[in-house]
Amino acid sequence: MLGAQVPQAEKQLSSIGIKQNELGRAMRTHGLIGGLELLSKKLKVSGLDATEQAKVVSRAFGGGRQGATLLTLLQQLDVMKMKYRDIGAGANRSARRGSARRSSPSSPSSG
Repeated sequence: MLGAQVPQAEKQLSSIGIKQNELGRAMRTHGLIGGLELLSKKLKVSGLDATEQAKVVSRAFGGGRQGATLLTLLQQLDVMKMKYRDIGAGANRSARRGSARRSSPSSPSSG
């Protein structure tokens, strides 16, 4: 069943200018956000209206829940990028605090 979906996905993605394996490469090198940015950019420049874009995404990603999930991610891409930045900033702060604690002299232990 999955094998039957691959040609359909390739056909739909090529209709908006995404070449075979291009989306996968974008995700491998730039993560989920990179893949979604590629898909979003290609949909915008395709000239399709919002309804047609939704059909392409739904058909390319199996319809139903999968297509709906991708549409939601695309619609919330800016929020998602902001959250990723916030998570990264929080991780950096935590790492700096941990590093500062490790490098500060420890208090003498009572013996």
